[in-house]
Amino acid sequence: MSTVEPRFSSLREVALSSGELTLLPWSRITKIKQLREDVRATSTDAHMIAHTHVPHPFTDAHLDKFLGPPADHIARWAIVIEARYCGNVELRANEANPYTGELGYSTAPWARGRGVMTNAVALLTECALDHGLHRLEIKAAPSNPASCRVAQRCGYTCEGILRDAQYLRGTFNDLAVYSRLATDSS
Repeated sequence: MSTVEPRFSSLREVALSSGELTLLPWSRITKIKQLREDVRATSTDAHMIAHTHVPHPFTDAHLDKFLGPPADHIARWAIVIEARYCGNVELRANEANPYTGELGYSTAPWARGRGVMTNAVALLTECALDHGLHRLEIKAAPSNPASCRVAQRCGYTCEGILRDAQYLRGTFNDLAVYSRLATDSS
């Protein structure tokens, strides 16, 4: 067992906040009003369908599975502003290298363009690095400039483009790889 695994486990229950934004641990999402409706609206949004692996069509079974506990190697938080679900951010442990994690995120349509995701990713990045992770990664399609800007604004360095690295809805897509190290200045 690595020295990071217990830290990762404890990290998943940490609530984070900055200004009006709260990152609520996934185990506490039952406190969010209209959660099912807001997750469904987010998951069926055209931008989400175009840039993520969210199932399409998105069924009640998909919704129930997503709202359940994430896999052991994933820590997930709901982004909450004014008691409303505004998206989620998750940290996926790298089982081959326990000092590395990958961030993934999605923003509800009503929360886009307000800096919500940049704030959420910055909070989670600092917390994960403080909990002993050394390298964090974000992979984003260059065709999704908003997601790439989030990585850049949070101090991640673009390491390059992985050509045709993602197969999504019948098409191969490039992915930009961004990283942030514990030794990087923020």
